[in-house]
Amino acid sequence: MVFSMILQEFLCNHATDRLPAINGPYADLVRHLRREIDTADGLKGYPDWGETRGKDFQALAQVVYLIAHGFDAKKAEPTTSRLEAFLNQPGDGSSLSMLNAKAINTMQIFCRIVRHPDLNMPLKGDLAPIEFVMSAYLIFLYREIFSDKQLSLSIAGMRQHLLQAFPSRKFKTDAFKLLLAFITKQVPKLKSKMQSDQYGEENDL
Repeated sequence: MVFSMILQEFLCNHATDRLPAINGPYADLVRHLRREIDTADGLKGYPDWGETRGKDFQALAQVVYLIAHGFDAKKAEPTTSRLEAFLNQPGDGSSLSMLNAKAINTMQIFCRIVRHPDLNMPLKGDLAPIEFVMSAYLIFLYREIFSDKQLSLSIAGMRQHLLQAFPSRKFKTDAFKLLLAFITKQVPKLKSKMQSDQYGEENDL
């Protein structure tokens, strides 16, 4: 049992190192998102996961994968093997362009919330990779119908839900399924409970 856990951890770390070496249009999209974050005022190097090589690339790749495949429950989880296949596929003209636009728009909103002095609390501090990925996916799904404040409150609720069920906050299948269910089933119910927006034209920040 212990050996199996050690082996799984080794393979996961090895894959994390391998993903950034992939070349192709989908991998380039992930790198473009990294540059979008780094060039946002005050966000260079965000999120700070220390010297863990490739962890930010993997997390952003998972975000892009979820935007493309999160609607399909059978293959929604962004596992390493799925990420490798996804990143290695050739570009598909209009489909890639649409995915690129959705991903960039999602991360621009993400960065806007992180930079907002009143809304950024759920995305500051000790943000685990699974929280980063699922926060971005939540933003993608509701970005056109939720205000920035409503997105921020929803992310705060999601993180609390994860912490209660999985205090370690590691990116495991059970934790992923928990958050996916919360995002798709519980977040829509939250909107009616939220107070009206008090931050003015926050979407113009």
